[in-house]
Amino acid sequence: MKKLLLTLLFCCITFTLFAQTKIYRGDSTNLSDLLFTVQDGKVYKSNISRFSDRVLFTINDNTIMEGNSTSVFDVIATVREGKVYKERSFTTFDVMFNIYKEKIYDEDSQFIFDVKATIRNGKVYKERSMMRSDILLTIEGELTDIELAAVWLAF
Repeated sequence: MKKLLLTLLFCCITFTLFAQTKIYRGDSTNLSDLLFTVQDGKVYKSNISRFSDRVLFTINDNTIMEGNSTSVFDVIATVREGKVYKERSFTTFDVMFNIYKEKIYDEDSQFIFDVKATIRNGKVYKERSMMRSDILLTIEGELTDIELAAVWLAF
């Protein structure tokens, strides 16, 4: 019984460590439409490769760095309370977009006409639409707010 529990625990931990979130173009989950892969705090262009030049962004705490870097000089965005700021800023004027209640809003707004995207059931729709023809991205897996922010920046 102990061996079975340990084996199951090991499998769960292993699965979690190697979990990938894949982001596809439109309503597709076809490999040819794969845009990004998110794994281990990195956003990769299309499929994961062992070559670091495919790393678009590295996520560390609440910052998004360009490429495979973890240097403060390569910070392109900082996320705090759903708001995505330029570089290391926290001023209202530097909010690029914000994520709030399954929506991505322009800058610091949460006004209905400033909705850039709606996220629902693993799909990212254009603006406030829920039409299949307006699906921008399909998310296969789970994303944190900061991972979603990095994907949106890459998109």
